[in-house]
Amino acid sequence: MPYETIWEDEGVYWRFFDQVTGREILQANLDIYMDCRFRSLKYQILNFLESTDFDITAEDVASIAAYDNELAGGAPEMRVAIVATREEIDELHDVYDSETVHSPWETGIFRELREARGWVLIREV
Repeated sequence: MPYETIWEDEGVYWRFFDQVTGREILQANLDIYMDCRFRSLKYQILNFLESTDFDITAEDVASIAAYDNELAGGAPEMRVAIVATREEIDELHDVYDSETVHSPWETGIFRELREARGWVLIREV
């Protein structure tokens, strides 16, 4: 399993490494959806900086987005931060955004983990 899930006070942090597939990202999501802590989450951080290869299709991203759309009402304040430097992740993020246009969740893509962490902690008043 080329990822590590770390539960934090208000969110979940995934560190992906080596080759990452769409199925593995979906499984990581399903694991947190089934956890009783899901409803209290305020953010998800997906860190792909250590990933060496991606086998993720637009169809995989659409499946992930469908689950996220379905469950967004259970954690409506969620921010999803993607940390990556590879262009294919930017393109897949665009697919995700187009599939979740009506979701209350906010998404952002960042080049550095520090930036992503700062963004997920911002609370609008």
